[in-house]
Amino acid sequence: MSKGMFIKDDAPNKRIVQDIIYKWLSPFYKIKNYCMTIAMLPGYVPERSLEMYHKYFTIKSLRRTWKPIIHAFERDMDTYTYLKQTQPFQAGRQQVDFRLNPRNVRDAVIVHDLEDLDFCTNLFADRTRQYPNVMHIDSFSIIRKRLGTMVTSTKKPARHSLMFTVSLRNGLGKESTTQCLRSLVYMLGWNIDYIDNRPPTSYGKGIMIEGSGRVHENGNKYYAYEHVVQLSSMAHCDPYAKRNVGVRMFTYTDGTPMLTFAITFEN
Repeated sequence: MSKGMFIKDDAPNKRIVQDIIYKWLSPFYKIKNYCMTIAMLPGYVPERSLEMYHKYFTIKSLRRTWKPIIHAFERDMDTYTYLKQTQPFQAGRQQVDFRLNPRNVRDAVIVHDLEDLDFCTNLFADRTRQYPNVMHIDSFSIIRKRLGTMVTSTKKPARHSLMFTVSLRNGLGKESTTQCLRSLVYMLGWNIDYIDNRPPTSYGKGIMIEGSGRVHENGNKYYAYEHVVQLSSMAHCDPYAKRNVGVRMFTYTDGTPMLTFAITFEN
C-alpha cells in the first residue's frame, strides 16, 4: 500500500464527495431496464465504493432487480493478487457483480455508463509537465482517452458519465489544473466560463459541504468544498456538441489536497 493511502473510514471527506456525486448521477440511470456498467480503479479497499454503487445504481422494476456490473481495473499485480486472494471486497460483492481485470483501464474496450477513476496521484507523472505536453504515462492521458471514447461512442442509451480524483500537489498551481479541466469540457463542445464566479484560470475556496470534516494528524480540521462551474455550449458552431451536459467539481483534504471532477452528458 502506497504511502499516504487511506483505508476505509480514514477518508470521510472523500466519501461525502462520492456520495454527493453518485446521488446526483443516479436519476439519470434509474430509467434503465438493464444492468448499469461501472469502471473503477479499486485499490486495496474498494468496499465502500461498492456499497455506494449498490445504494445508488441498483435498478429495480416490478419484475426484477438489476445489480450494477463493476469492471475493476488493477494493473498493479501486488494489489490485484491481494484482491483475488483475500477478497476484502466480499461483503460489497454480494450486492454488485464485481469483475476484476489485471490491466490498465486505459486499454478498456467497453464504454461503460460510469467511469470512476480514482488515481490518488497527480494529473501528470512529471510534476513539471503541463498541458498540452501530455504523455501516455500521465493520469490525464488516461482521463482524456476514456472521455474521448465516450464522446465518440454510439452506444444507446447515450448517457455517459466520467469522474476522476487526482492530487492537487502538482507544483504548477490552479491555472494548470483548470486548463486541463477546460480541455476536457471542450471535448464535449462546451466551454467553462467561470469557476466560483472567477475567470476559469483559477477558482475560489468554494462552498463548504455540510457534514464534512476530518481532523488531520497536524491537528487542523479540513473540509470538503464544492466549486460552482458555469458552462456554455458551442452548439451554434459545433454540430457535434453534446446535450444535457453537467459538471461538478470538489476539492477536499483528508491527508493531502485532492480534486474530484465529474462530467455527465448525452450524445
